[in-house]
Amino acid sequence: MSAAHFWPADQTQIYRTLRKLEKEGLIELKEQIKGETVDKKVYAITDRGREENLKLIRQNTVADFISRDSFLVQLFLSGALSKNEWLAFIDTQLKNINELKGKLTEEYEKNYANFLSLTGLKENDSSLSSVDYVYRWELIKCREYAKLLKKLKTEIQTGHIADNIAGKNE
Repeated sequence: MSAAHFWPADQTQIYRTLRKLEKEGLIELKEQIKGETVDKKVYAITDRGREENLKLIRQNTVADFISRDSFLVQLFLSGALSKNEWLAFIDTQLKNINELKGKLTEEYEKNYANFLSLTGLKENDSSLSSVDYVYRWELIKCREYAKLLKKLKTEIQTGHIADNIAGKNE
């Protein structure tokens, strides 16, 4: 149960963000557990943090759907490839999407019980539903990306690319 597939962050960013959130009173240190190599810190959201979180959730806009996607940059520029290179490029992305789909499913199944234990949520808790919605969203994206890539591959193979510019024949 991770956000890494849609919001990757390294440890430096996570710790920097935790310090900032704590300084702003949005989270508080609840527990520090002595570890073998490093101490484990457990944070909890404050009432003010919960209010700010809800405010952020409620104020979504179309800009929230615009994201940096390196694959789309590659696809945008892929017209410079030869036909064989283009097909290999599409095949690689199909492989990557299928790998991501497998990882999502594996992670979800492997970490579900652990997530419940760590969060204290019960299976019927609506907070858990939102995690499931994200998982389902990502699986749909994988499936739809794969469908589109297969269609693009057929267009490249048959040479009917110009017929489908800007989805005119969708």
